[in-house]
Amino acid sequence: MFIDGKNQNDPKKVFGREFAKFKKERAANMKKHGNRLGHDGWSDGDGFHLELPDSKMPKTDERVKACLKEYVRLRRDAGKKKNSSFESKYASLLKPYLEAAEKQQKAQEKSSGLP
Repeated sequence: MFIDGKNQNDPKKVFGREFAKFKKERAANMKKHGNRLGHDGWSDGDGFHLELPDSKMPKTDERVKACLKEYVRLRRDAGKKKNSSFESKYASLLKPYLEAAEKQQKAQEKSSGLP
């Protein structure tokens, strides 16, 4: 949230005593506009998350594939920390990209003479 020229990430602090009222109003608006999360409440880990009908791209979309490929590149090639939760949830989608990265890594090791 952007309030008084500052980015505020703690809605409980921002709304204070009005936080419960804010959550109730927000839930009503989420329901009115077709929230597809499966619930209309507040999720502490992702409080402002909202999914509208037809807002998700199909898993077969080329942009989704590009994102998965980039995730694997960053996590494997660039040495960024692995997101175990994400990889578990999307294991079947990530599998071909992880296998390709592993194959490429083995080929590189073989060509460089590493065991």
